[in-house]
Amino acid sequence: MAVLVSAFLYWLATSGDRARDSALADATRNAARVARGLEESAGDGSLSGNEVKKILLSGSSPGRLISTTSDATTVRALIPGTGTSFGIPYSSQVQESQCYVFRVTGRRAVVHKESDSRCGYVTDQHQVAKDIDSTASALVHEVISAVKEAPGAEAEQVGSSVDSVVRSYRGQLLAQPVHTSSSATFVVRFHTVYATRGVNPDKCFSISFTGLGTTALKVKTAPPPKKGPWRAVCS
Repeated sequence: MAVLVSAFLYWLATSGDRARDSALADATRNAARVARGLEESAGDGSLSGNEVKKILLSGSSPGRLISTTSDATTVRALIPGTGTSFGIPYSSQVQESQCYVFRVTGRRAVVHKESDSRCGYVTDQHQVAKDIDSTASALVHEVISAVKEAPGAEAEQVGSSVDSVVRSYRGQLLAQPVHTSSSATFVVRFHTVYATRGVNPDKCFSISFTGLGTTALKVKTAPPPKKGPWRAVCS
């Protein structure tokens, strides 16, 4: 009987360790998914900083960027994993992040674990702001490309395109667009893809499209108005 009690207590005591091991295994699977995404993009000839962002942010467990080379062929990132261990009378669930480096050569991406000391956090507000601004610019570029592929697109179609792009970068569309037949204005918030500490990781934008359906299409990006339903998250 004492042996059974001891075994039961050991099972309970090690539940958290099993959950952590499960989380690290999940992180390894997520890293493999990221590597496959990088290979697919490299094969299409479209590997870029914004493609890397989308790949890291895809799936149910988004990764966080630490650094990348200018040609996006070496990417260092924190990849998360979630693990659960079921025990009686309770279960343990933990999240762990593992540092990985991805190196892309041609159409192949090689991934291996890095020590935590190689995966520091970004603390430079300018770098973070630059990353968020580039995400907003990517939204504008992708929406304009979609509009050019569908001449005469109505504001509602542009709105659908904006919503799709915002989701692909895990941003937030903070308010229903104000639009007419030839213009539309959106308030969005983007988070940096970098793993950060001590800096503001997000920023809001008002993005206006005018001249929809004409060759005079113009886009203006500015801070959002101070009053509106987005005020609580954009202050």
